[in-house]
Amino acid sequence: MSRNIRLFPSYSQRENQTTNHCLLILKMLYEENPKFLSEVLSKL
Repeated sequence: MSRNIRLFPSYSQRENQTTNHCLLILKMLYEENPKFLSEVLSKL
């Protein structure tokens, strides 16, 4: 079963959960390949 991963475990408000999810996506991109993150951020 999948585990709930959080950068900020104490956040429970919806906006904080969204921020957490966005940061996790960016973190996963970086871990996969730092160039991926660079490309995503430059397009944003």
